[in-house]
Amino acid sequence: MGQGRSQRSLDGVRSLRRGRSGRSGEDRATRACGLGACRASRFTGGTPAPAAGGPRIALSRSAGRTRRRSHPRKTFRRSGCSAASHRACATRSACQTRGRSRSRLRGRSRECGRSHCLSRESERASASGSSASRSQRAGPRVAVRSRHDAAPPGDAAACGRAASQRMSVSVSIVTYQSFSWIDRCLSGVFAQGDLVEEVLLVDNGSTDRTAEHVHRCHPRVRVCGLDFNAGYAAAHNLNFASARGEYFLALNPDVFLAPGYLKSLLAALCRDLGLGAAGGRLLAPGPGRILDSAGITPTASRTRFVDRGRTEPAARFGNEEDVFGACGAAALYRSAALREVSAAGEAPFAERFFMYYEDVDLAWRLRDAGWRTRYVPSAEAVHERGGSGAASQFVEYHLVRNRLWLTLRNAHGGELLREVPGLALFQAVKMVQSVRRPHVRAALRDQLRGVRDSLRERAARSRRAAKVSERSS
Repeated sequence: MGQGRSQRSLDGVRSLRRGRSGRSGEDRATRACGLGACRASRFTGGTPAPAAGGPRIALSRSAGRTRRRSHPRKTFRRSGCSAASHRACATRSACQTRGRSRSRLRGRSRECGRSHCLSRESERASASGSSASRSQRAGPRVAVRSRHDAAPPGDAAACGRAASQRMSVSVSIVTYQSFSWIDRCLSGVFAQGDLVEEVLLVDNGSTDRTAEHVHRCHPRVRVCGLDFNAGYAAAHNLNFASARGEYFLALNPDVFLAPGYLKSLLAALCRDLGLGAAGGRLLAPGPGRILDSAGITPTASRTRFVDRGRTEPAARFGNEEDVFGACGAAALYRSAALREVSAAGEAPFAERFFMYYEDVDLAWRLRDAGWRTRYVPSAEAVHERGGSGAASQFVEYHLVRNRLWLTLRNAHGGELLREVPGLALFQAVKMVQSVRRPHVRAALRDQLRGVRDSLRERAARSRRAAKVSERSS
């Protein structure tokens, strides 16, 4: 009898060795994907990935070394997971069942993006079956002409036809306590038709079960849930790291797109290859047609950057024109432009800003790189202004702190001289207000702590620009 148990144990060891030695290349690639380094606490994939609902689960650093476990067949059938991607799904499921880790993103959004796009890689490997189909998506399609040249007038119709055939948009939504708005927001996104390649949603630790609701009721959306608030900028960077569309729409959950919003913006970007971004006419809720934003512009004194035309009648801003930047609540960016400004490790959205002024910072960097931004009034949406769930003191803190960082990071030469008077006036007013407003006092204190980092980032960007100009010459 003892010999029988020994024989069974020996057989078990042999089968385990055979299983390890016969591990597929796809399984090894999945382990190399860096799941253990992911800081996302809860991943709930879309249609091609198995469901991972339930309580928030943190991924530990050692999770990538977890032995692969069996995956429930009924789960992967319900999720639409292909047989080729079953092992990748099983590995991720095993990784999710490990211990809880409270480590933060800290700028590691690209590592999180690997886990975030794991199901996409498996889906593309099994569905497309060829690298040619992926190469048609990757990279900018504007190499046939200089990006600073507009399309010929006679080519506009052909460009419109091409938009419906090859243009694809990755929609990025960042939520925080956004349960009341998210259904209407997603309805507007799905109304854009086949132009939407994918919808990526990062939930910043909401306690109103926004992520669970979206995962349950909107299977087309790919949800990444965090157990803390990583900020607007870091969450969009996380989505962009795994986005596969030629265009990237940064969308607030309290913005409701009208049908044709993306079509109008894509038509403008297709007509003018020098455009790196475009934004529509955002309307305030309520009776009448009152503007919420017609783009970003500096004030006359250059103390602040504000939404152009806010609280004014929408009819006054009915012409398509270039603006300083697009409002980050519903801005469409050319993915090639975002990749250009995020070269050498700098993320598209400034994560140090956390929220507010990161869209202005990105607009400034796009301008420095030679890209322009267009306001397109035919693209309309309603902006509720409230989906962030932030208190007024929280908002003012970030607006005050980030204003100086914005100028130090981006202003150069004569532009810096124009900014100094307005910035000095802004700082003086806030110093007076800080006497009775503790949050303003805290913002000014933290502002000074970040001056060195802002100057360092500016110097690094200048060096990169000099190297690029030398290579081009």
